[in-house]
Amino acid sequence: MGSVWLEKHLEPFSSHVLELVANPKAATSHADSVYSRKCVNYILRRSIGRLLDEKAQFSALKVIANIIFKQMHSIG
Repeated sequence: MGSVWLEKHLEPFSSHVLELVANPKAATSHADSVYSRKCVNYILRRSIGRLLDEKAQFSALKVIANIIFKQMHSIG
C-alpha cells in the first residue's frame, strides 16, 4: 500500500486501529489488553512513524487526537 495510500486513508485507518483498543470485547483479561495495546503501538509506529514524512506525521497526530477526543466524549 505505501505512504501515498496511508496519507489518503489516514482517518479511517487510525480510527479502525484505535477502535481495536477501545473495544471492551477485544480484551478479556488484563494481559490481553496489554498485548493489544502493544500491537496497536507497533502498528502505528511502523505505519505512521516510518512511512510518513514529518508534515504527514503531524497531520496524523491531529487525526489521532481528534479520534481520541471523540471517543472520550462518547464515554462520558
